[in-house]
Amino acid sequence: MSTTMTGLSESAVAGVIGGTLSSILSTLHLVNAVETIVLSAIGAIVSFMVSLALEWIRKKTRSR
Repeated sequence: MSTTMTGLSESAVAGVIGGTLSSILSTLHLVNAVETIVLSAIGAIVSFMVSLALEWIRKKTRSR
C-alpha cells in the first residue's frame, strides 16, 4: 500500500475524492440545469433581436 505526500493511502484519497464528487453531484438537479439552458437561450435570442432592432433604427435615422 503506497502513501501520498500527505501520508494518506491512495485508496483513502480516492475515497475522499469520490465522496466529495458524489455529494456535489447529488446537490445538482436536472431541473435547474434545464432551466439554466432555457433561460440562457431566451437571453441570447432577446439580445440578438435587440441588436437587430437597434441596427434597423440606426439605419433609419442615418438615411434621413
